[in-house]
Amino acid sequence: MISEAPRTLGWRALWLAVQERPRSLLFGIAALVIPAIQGVVFLFVFAPFVNQLQVSQAASTGKQGPGEIVSIERADGFSLNGIEPRQVKFRYRVDGSEREGSMMTLSVAKVEHWKKGEPVTVQYDVESRAAAIVGLEPAEESLPRAVVIVSIAGWLIVAVPFLGYGILGVRRKYQLLKHGVPGQGKLISLELAGSPLFFWPQANCVAVGYSYLDSTGRELSGHARTHDLTFATGKQKGNSVDILVLPTDERRSTILDGPTERVLLRA
Repeated sequence: MISEAPRTLGWRALWLAVQERPRSLLFGIAALVIPAIQGVVFLFVFAPFVNQLQVSQAASTGKQGPGEIVSIERADGFSLNGIEPRQVKFRYRVDGSEREGSMMTLSVAKVEHWKKGEPVTVQYDVESRAAAIVGLEPAEESLPRAVVIVSIAGWLIVAVPFLGYGILGVRRKYQLLKHGVPGQGKLISLELAGSPLFFWPQANCVAVGYSYLDSTGRELSGHARTHDLTFATGKQKGNSVDILVLPTDERRSTILDGPTERVLLRA
C-alpha cells in the first residue's frame, strides 16, 4: 500500500516526474546549450577580432603619439582574403600614463620583420581607449557580432517556451505524486505507443485512457503513459484500474502503475 499524502519524495519521484514531458525538456535544454556553445566559440575563438571595429575607428580618428611593439603573433587557423593576419601588441603613452593595445592586421609583409621595441606611431581615442598603429591595415571581424547575437537570441527565444512547458509538466506530476490520493478508474483504451524520445525507439510505452468519478459524482477522463508493459496484461476495456487523483484539482490524475507505486512506497 502506498504511503499517505502528503509524502516526502526522493530523487526517484523527481526522475519519474521528469519523464512526463521529456521531449520538451530535452529540446529546451538543447536550445540553451547551442547558444552557450556559440557564445564560447565567439568569445574564445574569435576574441582576437572582437575589438577590430573600434580599432578601425581609432585608425581614422583620434590623436597620434609614439609607441613601441610588444609582440607579433600569428592568428593560427584564420585566413582573411587569403591572408593569415597577425596580432600586433603594442605599448603607448597617453597624458603621461602607459597603456597597451592590440590589433589584428593584414599588413603581414610590413610587420614581418618588426621586433620587440620597434618604434611606431599610434593613433588612439582617449574615451573608448581604442588604438591602432598608423599605416597598418586592420583586419575586420571574421564573423559579425550581430549575426552571433541574433542567433543566440533566437535560440533563447525558442528555449524558453519549451523549457517552461516541460518544467510545468514536471512540477504538476511531482505535485500529483506528493499529494495525490488513490482511487479507482474505468479503462477506456489501451494502445501500444512509441517512445516519447524519438532517438530511443526500444523504450516503447502504453498509452492508457481511463475515466473516473470526482467527489461530486461527475465523470472525468484521464490519459497517461506507462513504460510498465505488464500494466496492460489481461486488461480489457471497462476493467477497473488504480489511479492517483489530486484532491485540490480532481481533473489532474495518473495511473498507479508499477514504477509509480514503487516510488510512493519508498516515500
